[in-house]
Amino acid sequence: MSENQKAIILLIVIIGISVVVRADYVLEDSNRLLRYDPYYYYRMAGTIVEEEHRPEWDYMASWPTGQPGNKHPPLFPYFLAYSFRLFGWVTNHNLLSWCSYSIVIPVILFVILAFLVGKEFSNTKGGLFCALLFGLTAYSVTRTLMGFADTDGFILVFSLLSTYLWVKAFSDPWKSTYAVLAGVSLFLFELTWVGYWHLLLLLGGASFIVILIKFLKKEPVNLIPVSLLLLSFALPHSLYSHFFIEGAILGVAALLLLATFKYPGRQRVVILGVLSVLLIILYREEFLSRAAGSLSLSQPVSETRGALYPNIGPFISQRQPVTLEYLLEYFTVGLFLAPVGLYVLLKQKNSLNRFLFISLYLAGAILMSLSGVRFLLILMIPVLIVSGVALSGIWDFIAKGSPGRKLVAVCLMVALMVPVCVTARGAGTAASEMSDDWWDALLWIRENTPTGSVVISDWEYGYWIESIAERRSVMNGGHYDIYWRLLKFGTILNTNTEKIAVQEVYGFDSVDEARRVRPYPPGEKGLELLEAEMGPFAVEGQDAYLVLDSRTAMLFDVVSYLGTWDYVTGEGEATYLYGAFPVGTVLRPQVTEHLYSTAVGNIMIFETQGEYHSYILEGQSLVSTQGTVYAANGTTYFLTRVNGTLGVVWFGSDSLAILIPSDAMDTMMVQLFFFNGGGLHYFEEVADFGTVKVFKIHRTPQENLNSPVEERADEWQPS
Repeated sequence: MSENQKAIILLIVIIGISVVVRADYVLEDSNRLLRYDPYYYYRMAGTIVEEEHRPEWDYMASWPTGQPGNKHPPLFPYFLAYSFRLFGWVTNHNLLSWCSYSIVIPVILFVILAFLVGKEFSNTKGGLFCALLFGLTAYSVTRTLMGFADTDGFILVFSLLSTYLWVKAFSDPWKSTYAVLAGVSLFLFELTWVGYWHLLLLLGGASFIVILIKFLKKEPVNLIPVSLLLLSFALPHSLYSHFFIEGAILGVAALLLLATFKYPGRQRVVILGVLSVLLIILYREEFLSRAAGSLSLSQPVSETRGALYPNIGPFISQRQPVTLEYLLEYFTVGLFLAPVGLYVLLKQKNSLNRFLFISLYLAGAILMSLSGVRFLLILMIPVLIVSGVALSGIWDFIAKGSPGRKLVAVCLMVALMVPVCVTARGAGTAASEMSDDWWDALLWIRENTPTGSVVISDWEYGYWIESIAERRSVMNGGHYDIYWRLLKFGTILNTNTEKIAVQEVYGFDSVDEARRVRPYPPGEKGLELLEAEMGPFAVEGQDAYLVLDSRTAMLFDVVSYLGTWDYVTGEGEATYLYGAFPVGTVLRPQVTEHLYSTAVGNIMIFETQGEYHSYILEGQSLVSTQGTVYAANGTTYFLTRVNGTLGVVWFGSDSLAILIPSDAMDTMMVQLFFFNGGGLHYFEEVADFGTVKVFKIHRTPQENLNSPVEERADEWQPS
């Protein structure tokens, strides 16, 4: 058996392992996607399957204005739709299930490309190590799990494809065909992800640095590959972006460049002219400013025409800061192998271009990762490439010579891969953020509300509402025109006046009423913001529903902070509800003791004879709370104490409780979610799924909408 045949067999084994380690979630027969964004792609794929294209204007999202149908790049939803047409029979033509399985295709592609890239940077062994690392590194696994139908798999595909083509193009002798393909790959990357620009800057910058080095060494300089690379990206990019004049100019430039092959005497002048045009166009499209903007440190507020806006970056999970602990958990040995790989690469003959390229890649990716954990996907690529080079170099250094040295090399490779495999196994385990309560609530909304209804919820649930409930949402994870929506939603839940909450939904009758909600800056911008505040979430004749869950309650400090936002001072005031997380449960003959931990101390809840009684645990002493709220047999009970302190505790389950401080008791969030809207006249509780509740919002006041909670004095004392 030849070496190539052995390599192919090993690569097939690596692909199989890479697929299996990502399959746990779908093997559990779950019918839900992971996280939030995949539900957007599922809905778009369904639209493409039915109508052959995405909507020009998407009225299911960001109601009442809607949002552009092309807000997100098109490649991935079209991939889901057309791959479903080809392979949908695998899932009995169930698109939701196919979205879960579809990640197998990009996983196979990026493992193969990782092999090719690793082979270009070192040798066949380096390619196999690189493929294995991309297949099993924890961060790669957790971002490309089956069930997670997002663009991350194709980000890896086009990043590796562009890297491979660039290395082939600028390996001596330089090859123009690969340069053209690298530019086309960049354009396909643009159709996949809005963050593609970093790779354009990388490939362009690396090309010019290589040219500069050749110039300084007084070697012949060939500008054709870099011209073709940029041109083969910029021409389709301009046409795709509807910059037709630029596209025509670039088309002429391409013809002139082709003509220089017939008239080589004028080649240098034409190439310099083409490069100048390309650089001017790229500068006009502000690619450099995009990089600077994405790398800028987040500020607490941003200013636009005299109005101060809150920075929502800290509230986005993918923008959370990168920590050393996080890197060690998800990159394991890659962090230590990467410097070794750079050293090995530097020592190789004729590898200067590859060393410069991967060094630039690492430097840029490190800067991007400062913007949040989302960009670790970019950092992972150069880290794993040079880690594969390192493993190949270590093998070659140790294994040469006697069979005993090869055995040592094998043992060392196994030892280095053990932490990778262990963390990969952990990363391959996942649970859907969409709980059973949420799934039931979404299906209930789809089956029991008018088709044209609007459903109001926190932004993360917008995609779920649009795709599973098939109803309009007011905001979603795409964050389109989101600020005024966030502030109105926050006001609905933070106000203690039901009338204001209703006016936020159906519109204010007068300017004075809207001005009492929050201050506005003077001038035209202030009038725009005031108009948005006065406007409705639900238009005339449209039903509106509100969905609340325990997670929104535990994030109420963020919701209330945005709901009280002041455009003039750039400040909001947070009101806290404290999530209580289980520490342990003790079963005694007459009582069950539930101990929870909160940010302000420990809570003890005693369960006895079907009732729940809460206390604050201070050292060895129990301090009475102001009461306990819980549901039993379809009824909500509120056991009150006159002389209690701190607030009321809501008992949800053995695994969930929430402490409601006294200053939050009158907010709409508390009245609705914990007390079922008892005594309210506009918000009718129409469905209760435990941790998720659905309310219909009436335009006019109603009598006896909701049954009041059963309230009685709590006289029980622990013995």
